[in-house]
Amino acid sequence: MLYSAPDRLRVETRGPGEESILIDDGAVEWEVFPQSNQYTRVPQAKNISARHFTYGLLDKMRGTPAITSHQQFERAACTVVQIDLERGVKQELWIDDATHLVRKDLYDDPPEASGGMARKTRTVYQVARTGEALDAALFSYSPAKTQATNRRQLSREAPVSLLGNPAPDFTLRDLENREVRLAGLRGKVVLLDFWGTWCGYCREALPTIELLHRAGHEKGLAVFGVDAEAPELAREYLARYGYTLPSLVDQSDKVSTSYRVNSWPTTVLIDRQGNVAYYGEGEPQKLRDTLRTLGIW
Repeated sequence: MLYSAPDRLRVETRGPGEESILIDDGAVEWEVFPQSNQYTRVPQAKNISARHFTYGLLDKMRGTPAITSHQQFERAACTVVQIDLERGVKQELWIDDATHLVRKDLYDDPPEASGGMARKTRTVYQVARTGEALDAALFSYSPAKTQATNRRQLSREAPVSLLGNPAPDFTLRDLENREVRLAGLRGKVVLLDFWGTWCGYCREALPTIELLHRAGHEKGLAVFGVDAEAPELAREYLARYGYTLPSLVDQSDKVSTSYRVNSWPTTVLIDRQGNVAYYGEGEPQKLRDTLRTLGIW
C-alpha cells in the first residue's frame, strides 16, 4: 500500500486469488487485474483516507477501546489496543509507539456475527514507513497501453456473448481433492454455481442449488459449486448446514475470470453438448425453464 497525500493511493494485492492493483489517481479509482489484462473504473471517492485508512477513524468507532499491554513487534515497541465492537466482534491492534502506524491487526468475528461461520483475520504490516518521496507514475493507469478490457463490460455482455457458445473448459479439484474436468462431463447437463461463504445472497440461493443437485442427479444433471476460498472454509460451511452438493476450489479465480463472473452468486448452465445454455443470477423461473428445455426439470 502506497499513499501520497491528499488523494493518491496504490494497493497491490497478491495471494491465493487473482492478483489486483487498486489505483486512485486523484479523479478515477481503477482496479487492475494484470493476469487477465482487465480493469474496472469508478469515480474516485472524495475522501480516500476515510475509505481506505479506517485506522484513522479509531476515535469515531462504535466500540469500547482499551489499552491491554505493551509489546514488541518486528523490533518496534507497540501499544496493544483491544476494541469490543458490535455483535461480539473483537479487534486487537498493535500500534507503533514511534510512528503511530498499525503494525498488526487481529479481527475476531464469532459465528453469531458472521452468519454461522467464525472468522478470524490476522493482518501484519511488516514494513511501515512515512515521509518518502513516491514516483507519480505509481498512481496512474492507462488501459490503452496494454489494450486492457473493461471487466464490468465483459460481465454485462456475458449472458449474450457466452450463450450458445462452448463453455470454457477447466480442471479443478473438489473438496475431497478429486480432479474434475468439465470436458469429462460431456453428455451431462452441468450447473455451475459461483458462490462464497462470505456472500449473503449465495447463502440464500444454496438451498435451491442443493435441491437441484438432489432432484436432478438421476436425470443427468451434475451440480457443482465454484468457490475461491480456502477449501476448509467451504467444507465447514457445507457440512454445518447439511449440503451434499460438490464444490470446486478456484482459489486462483481463473475459472470465475474465464466465465466473466463479476457478481455472486452467478449460475451457469451447460448443455449436454458443452454449450452455455443459461447464464444469470436471481432468475429462478428462467433457470427452471431452461432445465425443463434440457429435460431435467
